[in-house]
Amino acid sequence: MLFSDLTDCLINMHTNKNIRIIESGSDSFTFYISQLWASRKLAITLFYRDVKVKFAQTLMGIAWVLIQPAMYVLLFSLMFGYALGWKAGHIPYPLYALSGLLIWNLFSYIVANGASGMKENASIIRNIPFPRTLILISKCFTGALDFAIGFGIYLVLMVVYGAYPEWKVLLFPFVCVGICITSLGFVFWISAFIIKYRDLMHAIPFLLFVGIWTTPVFITPHVLPAQVSSVFFFNPISGWIELARFCLFDSWHFNLLYLPSMALSWLFALLGLYVFVRNESYLADYI
Repeated sequence: MLFSDLTDCLINMHTNKNIRIIESGSDSFTFYISQLWASRKLAITLFYRDVKVKFAQTLMGIAWVLIQPAMYVLLFSLMFGYALGWKAGHIPYPLYALSGLLIWNLFSYIVANGASGMKENASIIRNIPFPRTLILISKCFTGALDFAIGFGIYLVLMVVYGAYPEWKVLLFPFVCVGICITSLGFVFWISAFIIKYRDLMHAIPFLLFVGIWTTPVFITPHVLPAQVSSVFFFNPISGWIELARFCLFDSWHFNLLYLPSMALSWLFALLGLYVFVRNESYLADYI
């Protein structure tokens, strides 16, 4: 690990201007976190690159961020809201569905693109030493940009429906941060093992497809039996979606039974970061 230790020494000399004594063994977890903060500008650079690549040479550019969720909401509003007559209390069903879809799209974007981020940046990982966690964190920034654009349109749609947001909407950024941390938890664990077991990549689209139907995105808990809807309490994404609706709509009540899975998801993310950091030194060998 001499090359890694030498790189850490150089980083410290450029950031803190302190000389670090090189010792045998792995770096401490707290030192790694400090290196993440010292290299935060790299995450911003990766974010800018992802945005340019995403919208480069596209016919409609940023409009694709709005078209996909709009088509989903239209389809499922016709299917569930109109054909089956599903209701979401006092909330218009399109607003209900789109609020869940905004959160779910942020989660699925971070998980899907974070898991593939290591392979996409293989050349950088092989040649430049830096905390690889920054690649995963940069996906949060890109996903948050799409989320912010969609959320701005959503607020306009709320006004059109006459559902004016109240003061609780100010808490919505905390929901965004919460879902990003939860998403990173999944990405850390997947990325830690995907370097050795590449077939895990094939399971991600399937798991995301199944996950959206075990989360109250389009499904309203009121139409399901209590025994079935209780499954939502074990899904942390369900909790963040319900908390988002609580922030958006005065008539929506947040069930405190969602809190345990939401809290455990943050612990899951912290443990995932630890496992990923311990496996990070093997990335260049397997990618």
